[in-house]
Amino acid sequence: MVVALKQPRALMKNASANARRKSYIWRRRPFNPKTEAFIESDEEIPSVLRPIEYFRKYFTPQLLSHISFETNRKATQCLYSNLATTVAEIEILIGMLLTMGVSEMPRYRMYWANQTRMDTVANCMSRNRFETLLRFLHFNDNDKVVMDRSHPDYDRFYKIRPLIKSIRKTCLEETPGELQSVDKHIIPYKGRCKMKYYNPRKPDKWGLKVIARCGKNGFVHDFWLCDGMAPKVENPVGFFAADVVMKVCETLPKHKGYKVFFDNYFAFLELQEALLRDGIHSVATIRSNRLRGCPVMPSNELKRKSRGATDFCCTKDNKLCVVKWFDNREVILASTYKCVDPVKPVRRWDKRQRQFIDVPCPQIVKEYNQFMGGVDLTGIYLLLAAIAAILALKRTSTNQIK
Repeated sequence: MVVALKQPRALMKNASANARRKSYIWRRRPFNPKTEAFIESDEEIPSVLRPIEYFRKYFTPQLLSHISFETNRKATQCLYSNLATTVAEIEILIGMLLTMGVSEMPRYRMYWANQTRMDTVANCMSRNRFETLLRFLHFNDNDKVVMDRSHPDYDRFYKIRPLIKSIRKTCLEETPGELQSVDKHIIPYKGRCKMKYYNPRKPDKWGLKVIARCGKNGFVHDFWLCDGMAPKVENPVGFFAADVVMKVCETLPKHKGYKVFFDNYFAFLELQEALLRDGIHSVATIRSNRLRGCPVMPSNELKRKSRGATDFCCTKDNKLCVVKWFDNREVILASTYKCVDPVKPVRRWDKRQRQFIDVPCPQIVKEYNQFMGGVDLTGIYLLLAAIAAILALKRTSTNQIK
């Protein structure tokens, strides 16, 4: 269960209700799609940078200067003329906030308290100065905010939009690899925010939802922060979840042979066909109620066959292939460039025989399992980075005590 505001959920339903469901003509015949070979970029592989250099790639001098200007503006609007913060001080403040986010304490004043003092934070600036900067910290001009929800320029994330744009611009500057995956990611947050989502089945139950497009190495190349509103795309599919994928794939070079993987939350045959028109191939798990009349074998018939049974159908124009595979349960996938062949065995545990057995597995399943986890890998990297930072901070504190 995912809980959000009623109005955004209504907008999502309206967007999907207005979509046109396309009808397809299906055939059982070999799938021979016209695939475009991937064209690699001529750009040189960048060298490994120092941590501070990576930080400054995302928090650029232009962004820090903008934050400094808006923070001083906010102080002036509040008749506080003695702030006069600088770019260097804002950079230190953001570094302190990142450190506090990694090594959390119940109250931020504890970072300066005698018994719980953390020199990594406390030595950067006084507590009073930190409180003053935090009070006036701003990223945009409040006087220009659009409050009318029906206005085309209405933006729920207006107050932090410059920060989002700057970080997204840096992500887009990195050359994407051939294999990309799109998935949901939760930024943990339990404070007051209208765009907050709740999902009790996730490790981070409360937070802001981000749709990210990542490479197979876990690097984020593009993202869209969910505000409950339908995304603005050049060629909308008409379904909310599908248009989100189109939003983060618009920035991929067209007709270069890129391949995108996503799960059944986003998958629609209309979406995959729209991506194919841009020269982007895709593989996705898909729900049975989105097959648009595809006559694949019913689940009970497939289950009566041996484990690993497969059935597939292709569209008449040979652009889409739907594969149903039965392992412990049915799995349905759709693709614009992969199908069943070649079938290779995979090891699975058999409860009846109490041993591992070889189960025939179509190529589309192996392809999906191998390259779908880019966004999950990003989450793992974030967790490992946080653990490493905590250990480094504890090591520093131990050395100071000695």
